[in-house]
Amino acid sequence: MASLRQKLTRKLSMHDKQANIDEHEDFDDETTGNLHREISEAELEEQQHPQGRPGSFLNRLISHGNKKTEDQLSKEAAAAHNAAMNKQSSTG
Repeated sequence: MASLRQKLTRKLSMHDKQANIDEHEDFDDETTGNLHREISEAELEEQQHPQGRPGSFLNRLISHGNKKTEDQLSKEAAAAHNAAMNKQSSTG
C-alpha cells in the first residue's frame, strides 16, 4: 500500500510540488475520481494476484525463490530420512 501512496503522490506532484494526498479537498472531482479508481484497481489486482501478475518479473522472482525453498526442504527431508535409516540399521 505504501508503494501505491508513493505512486499517487508522484502523479499529483507533477502539478503541485507540495501535494498531500491525505487532504483531498484541494483536488478537483476528476482527480479524486481517478485516484479512487486507481486505488480500487490496485487493491483488486493485489487480491487476484498476491504473488504478482503471471509472467511478471515479481512473479518469476517469487516462483524461483519458492522452487529453491522446496528443493532445500526436500533435500533436508531426504537427509533426515537417511540419518534415521542409518541409525536404525546400526542399532538393529
